[in-house]
Amino acid sequence: MKTTRLYIRVDPEFDKRFSAWADHLGMTKSALGNSILQSGLERFVKMLAGDELDDLEVKLFKDVEQKQGKGK
Repeated sequence: MKTTRLYIRVDPEFDKRFSAWADHLGMTKSALGNSILQSGLERFVKMLAGDELDDLEVKLFKDVEQKQGKGK
């Protein structure tokens, strides 16, 4: 299976909690992150926007991405 790397930035306190959960569950941080992203992405977007995102909501997501550093 072909995969792509995904890089994110988090604050140190979040990383401590995330690492602790990965260790507690016997998973690598990569495996835990992959599981969380795949299981939660669709629910997260629907929670924020219902069935469809309008242009303003897309702009808000892009603005957040830009503020975090390397958004395009």
